[in-house]
Amino acid sequence: MSDLFNPYIEFLDLDTAPKCPTYYELLGISNSNECTHDLIENGRITALAKMRAFKPGANAAVWAAVLDEVALASTTLLDTELKATYDNQLTTSEVPTALDLVQRLGPIERVDASSTVSAESASPVDSMAPSHLQSGAAASVRVAVAQPVVPTAVAVPVAAPIATAAPVEVATPIAATLTPLPDTAEPFEQPQSVGGFDGPQIKGNRRHSSRKTSSTLLWVGIGLFLITGGVAFAFLGFDNERQANATNHDSQLAQNPPKPNGAGTTTPPAVPDVEEPKPRPPAPPLEKPLDPVPPDFGDPQNPKPNPPTDSGENTPPTEPMPTEPKPAPKPIEPAELVKLTAALKLGRTALSERNLDISAEQLAIAAPLARSGEPRKAFIRLKTMHEFLTQFLRLSNEAIDNYEGGAEIKIGTSTVVVVVETSPQDLTIRVAGSIKTYLRNQLSTGLALGIADTNFEEFEHKSTLKAAFVITQKTLRDFDVTKAREFWKMGPESIELFEGYISDDYEFAPE
Repeated sequence: MSDLFNPYIEFLDLDTAPKCPTYYELLGISNSNECTHDLIENGRITALAKMRAFKPGANAAVWAAVLDEVALASTTLLDTELKATYDNQLTTSEVPTALDLVQRLGPIERVDASSTVSAESASPVDSMAPSHLQSGAAASVRVAVAQPVVPTAVAVPVAAPIATAAPVEVATPIAATLTPLPDTAEPFEQPQSVGGFDGPQIKGNRRHSSRKTSSTLLWVGIGLFLITGGVAFAFLGFDNERQANATNHDSQLAQNPPKPNGAGTTTPPAVPDVEEPKPRPPAPPLEKPLDPVPPDFGDPQNPKPNPPTDSGENTPPTEPMPTEPKPAPKPIEPAELVKLTAALKLGRTALSERNLDISAEQLAIAAPLARSGEPRKAFIRLKTMHEFLTQFLRLSNEAIDNYEGGAEIKIGTSTVVVVVETSPQDLTIRVAGSIKTYLRNQLSTGLALGIADTNFEEFEHKSTLKAAFVITQKTLRDFDVTKAREFWKMGPESIELFEGYISDDYEFAPE
């Protein structure tokens, strides 16, 4: 059952009964003499934010009327002459008028963001995170920062260490309370900034000196390690060489054992003389080491003559390898031609009704039948328009999904429509003082092109998608065909495809 309600209280939380609110009250301006541009603009933004927090449903006309009144208030107060006229009307009590309650035609849904925040803050993850990192703290942090904070390098005094040992850095928990350091007479030495960071560096003199000592000891240890390793390597190499020589000597004795001579003594085997390598004579000095490379550098001293080549008189010409020609497509039978014509006509009709599923089914039926000739070209043209229209509707649905109440869509050069509300099936707008609702797949030409101009990003095929939307409509006027042709010429596709689609009737002669 319908009841009466005050739309200003409902949508703006503004109670001025028994009269309507003034323009100043709509924008939250308490003093008309201190009405500045910033106050008006901030008041308009605040009022629109309150309005967009509702989904009016069946009360869309009342909601849109209040929205228009907020826009009119900001326009009037920003214009000097209009503001003076309105102030005179306030003085003579011509405005504001008496407040009339309106009938509630259905439920008004309020989009409350606080419930989302409270639900998020109740997450068990927040119990393990510091308070400033919890999910509900993001909004408060953004609001609290009103002025930029400029970091300043400050010399922070450090307490004298109790022990003489080098200090050990210990990680401080995030949630631990920081206690101030006691004052001392000597401030710490701040090192120079590294990598462009000019803020304070928390490093002390004693820690800095201990770092130098540790670095020096490290290098001394590395040097001793390298020296010890070199000596050990040389000793092991000499010992291995001595063992190798002893092994070679034993093997030679085993091959040539000592033989006894007539006197009863053994004669050691003869050791073969090993010729010592002669030293290499020194290379003659270069006479002109700075001379450039000779021009014949790299050429052989005695180049081999090239073998005689045949001039081609006695060599038979090489015959090219024959390539197998592609088999010609099978001619389209009369029965197949009838089926193809029916599929293409039904697919085109489904495309004009924005029934993309039926259009895709008929294209799948026609694909194996349109094998050659003009039927093949007509099939390609219809399939191309189907793909372009699919992309246009996908992008327009994404834009509608992102609309909020009060969003504006610019149509042409002067018309602006206001979004009232959206649903998964339709789009409700306010244009020229009236409320209109369109199904998403049955948008008017002007509204669809306005969404494309307002929300589509600039890319190569943007104008081509707009042309495909216009030319695939069920009812085409000469004006629509001309507009679509202009859009098509702005894109990269050939105009022959566009003109061929317009003239296609899918009445093919039998092959």
